[in-house]
Amino acid sequence: MKSKDILVALENVSDKYKTDAAEENAGLYFNKGKGKRIFTYVMSAAALFALAAFVVLTVAAKYMNKTDNMVVHGASVAHEISETVIKQETLTPNGSHESLADLKLEECILQGGEPQAANVESPDYIMSGGLFITKMNYGYNFEVENKKMYFSKVKNGSALWRYEHEYDLLLYSYKEFDSGVLLVSYDYHLDMVREDTVASMRFTLLDKENGSVIWENSYTNPLGTYTEQLAGVYEDAGKIYVLSYICEAYKIYDENGESSDSSVKCTSFIISEYSAQTGEKLSRKETPVQLDMSLFGLRCIGKTKIGYVVTYLDKDYKTNLLLLSHGCAVECIVGYGSAYEFGSAEYSNGKLYLSGKHMTPEQNLGADAFDYIVNQQSRLYYNYKYTVKRSTENDELLKRYKEETSAVLLVCDDKLLPEQIYVQNEAFGGVLNKTANGLTWDAVQIGSVYSDPEGRGGIAVLCGTSRTYAFDENGLIKSAENTAVSYSMYGILYPCEEETKD
Repeated sequence: MKSKDILVALENVSDKYKTDAAEENAGLYFNKGKGKRIFTYVMSAAALFALAAFVVLTVAAKYMNKTDNMVVHGASVAHEISETVIKQETLTPNGSHESLADLKLEECILQGGEPQAANVESPDYIMSGGLFITKMNYGYNFEVENKKMYFSKVKNGSALWRYEHEYDLLLYSYKEFDSGVLLVSYDYHLDMVREDTVASMRFTLLDKENGSVIWENSYTNPLGTYTEQLAGVYEDAGKIYVLSYICEAYKIYDENGESSDSSVKCTSFIISEYSAQTGEKLSRKETPVQLDMSLFGLRCIGKTKIGYVVTYLDKDYKTNLLLLSHGCAVECIVGYGSAYEFGSAEYSNGKLYLSGKHMTPEQNLGADAFDYIVNQQSRLYYNYKYTVKRSTENDELLKRYKEETSAVLLVCDDKLLPEQIYVQNEAFGGVLNKTANGLTWDAVQIGSVYSDPEGRGGIAVLCGTSRTYAFDENGLIKSAENTAVSYSMYGILYPCEEETKD
């Protein structure tokens, strides 16, 4: 306690307590008849000593209950608070450079816990490269055979029911709602060579008990020479929200089958609303933009109270974050270079939280084009299993990734201006979940790394389990526990080493 705090406390103590303390303590040290002057001096000193002890205890008790502005006092979360600087680039609504700033942030370094063994065979979450996070549901299966698609509900390896349809549209996603299982299919062409492409989409709601079709609707949006891609599908309060974007027509491969320029221009964002009960299209909002970006590098990482949080890679593989309002207006765009990537966003207690990872650009994991756009669990799981099958554990890479990878949780205002940052080393950021009591965040503690022994494509797989941090209603960490939720992140060194050398 500072001396000025003691003096202030002493000034606020009533004269009665000063007198009582003086008389009580004086009797302990002097007999009657001793010198009056000495008696008065020592009595005053003893009184002040007793009062000081009283004030120390009072003020200490007050400060022991005080919370800091990042972690609740007494939360038993090992951490230290420091200050850090990160570079943020502000972009115009059309994606061009506007300004660059060094931001000083309060940083909370979390020490984490002991890594637990991850379930590599059937992880709870699979991340495709640049933190395109998919929560796995192993109760459903998807197959394609003889130009037909088969979607089934399975239990203990046996199909409880099976839905069949012509495989005319790509199955982008399936989501389990209270009302049923929603299949989202749309028209997608990997080569993008048709300039008269018509973007088609179909919703199919299946009964969870028997697989029968509750309703099915198809939608067509003629777009001339442009191709519409899906960035995210969400269900909320009886409505289905689809965020999509339009790119200029382009071609991935040249006439020799070689990969060509993978940069494209995003020309608009679209938010479409549908009835979750009937599939009826309710509204469509569109806003024009001019964003130069990498092929399939755009995805929505969260539909929040203040809008959609979109992340995209520019032509130089730098990550940019874009906030799109519910009315489909670009609110702001910021960038953090090629070392940061974010994969989950939530809004809580008046702040926007962004979960991601920090890696050196040379080893930052990206995904192949197909895995960026296909949020389809069966295909994603198939690709993941194939990658793991041809890979082996690599202790050298494990050491590198632990040394050079950190989970980050960026706390921003409603214009994506960072105010604080949480960091845990030897980990990467998992999902954020909004709860009735606040927010939870998974920091995935790296436990093993797999790589292709022949080094094909620079493929790596990072596996770990989550240490889940819970935030209270004021945005402070109140607890942490090893929840043993398994995560696996797989992809390629992005940008590839061969491309970097050129």
